[in-house]
Amino acid sequence: MSVSWASSAAREPRRGAATAGSWRPAWRSRRAPWKNALGGLLVGSESFAMRVRRLLAERQADQDVPQLEGLRARPSLDRIVAVVADHFGCAADEWSSGRRSDAIGRAVAAFLARRRFGYPMGAIAEALGYRRHSSVGTAVSRVEAAGGSICEALASLQEQLANV
Repeated sequence: MSVSWASSAAREPRRGAATAGSWRPAWRSRRAPWKNALGGLLVGSESFAMRVRRLLAERQADQDVPQLEGLRARPSLDRIVAVVADHFGCAADEWSSGRRSDAIGRAVAAFLARRRFGYPMGAIAEALGYRRHSSVGTAVSRVEAAGGSICEALASLQEQLANV
């Protein structure tokens, strides 16, 4: 019996045959190891990552490899907010979304989280109650423009926060 190409039997895919869009190469079916890489750089167990972080803590920052800063141990955003609010004698809950606050403490917390500890602006905006991540950039610029008047406070806060 011959089957014409127009018949439905000829158009149905064979059992077990790949249908359009379902076939994947073998290397794609395995989970890529770099998907969960710490800082996009480090692949290994949690104990290995902690060992690398301890080694990086003893080392000066390397300008040639800025990605290493993301691997350093860092305090949580909640800890940064709490320490800065305590230092400036204000309540962190005043820094909520929808409440305009020109408090220098909020800007200092944004500066430390972004410049010193490398947190993304979106996460900082959420933690400090900014409506948009671009507001974090504005706050960081305010602290940088303040210059010497705030350097002592920054040094003190960095020292407190360095003990993760």
